[in-house]
Amino acid sequence: MTNFPINHEAQWPDQEGKGFHIHALGHVTSQGQLWLQVTTSTNSWGLGFTSGASAQLTSADGTIIWESGLHTAGVDAKSVFWGRSIRTDAYSNEWVPSDKLSQAVGLSFLLGHTPHDRWAEDWKKIDDGVNQAGKSLADVLALAAKVMLAVKVL
Repeated sequence: MTNFPINHEAQWPDQEGKGFHIHALGHVTSQGQLWLQVTTSTNSWGLGFTSGASAQLTSADGTIIWESGLHTAGVDAKSVFWGRSIRTDAYSNEWVPSDKLSQAVGLSFLLGHTPHDRWAEDWKKIDDGVNQAGKSLADVLALAAKVMLAVKVL
């Protein structure tokens, strides 16, 4: 008989040494609810990445009997000061079917990543912000001129 909750904690090993980190912590309750918390972070100044995490329930012989959906989360490089280089996401909206739960004895996580150069996206955000600020300033100046003309200041 399985003792609930079934707990697991894991860290993804960054074998390439790029400063990417994934830490997962989770459990499955006796009612079958999966709770999964994933912290994604980077120490890299030049490259952000997207993590992926999935929980897997195993039977007594080690067979995977159920797998959660894939949960993804992206972080920006540390140099992207307006972004975030660390984030923690919690998921609790998945339930293990009762026929699988009755066979479950172990919990594991499948963790992985995809490096992603977000410089083009980040520069577009800056450009959009500057353009919006420029439009706002032009609107304010036009309104000020209109008011000044209306009260005959100009």
